[in-house]
Amino acid sequence: MNNQYNYCFACGKDNPIGLKLNFYYKDEKAIADFEVKDIYQGYPDSIHGGITTTLLDEAMAKIILYKKNITAVTVELNVRFHHKICLGSKIKVSGWIEYIRHKITYTQGEIRSEQGQILASAKAKYFLQ
Repeated sequence: MNNQYNYCFACGKDNPIGLKLNFYYKDEKAIADFEVKDIYQGYPDSIHGGITTTLLDEAMAKIILYKKNITAVTVELNVRFHHKICLGSKIKVSGWIEYIRHKITYTQGEIRSEQGQILASAKAKYFLQ
């Protein structure tokens, strides 16, 4: 990863309060494993919805960076919370490109439990810079 992103809240390795996501790429998806620590709490025993949204946003943006080698900014992001994401759980976040129209990239993402259950999903539009 280019060191200009070292302090990114989602993926920066040098951000002391960041999520430190480490993505890999498989089957046309950006994928990261994540352990839901207590510091990400919203309601008791649950991850904060803003953290869930950040995880999905980052996965969808990362696949654009990986596939197109270009940065993109979020234009629209819709998240559906299917099930509670518990503190202490290990989850997998992924994002993929649906299609590109002009300078807008349409993406989808999801968070799954270790058992494969969809916990949250998202659709987003990104403007290619």
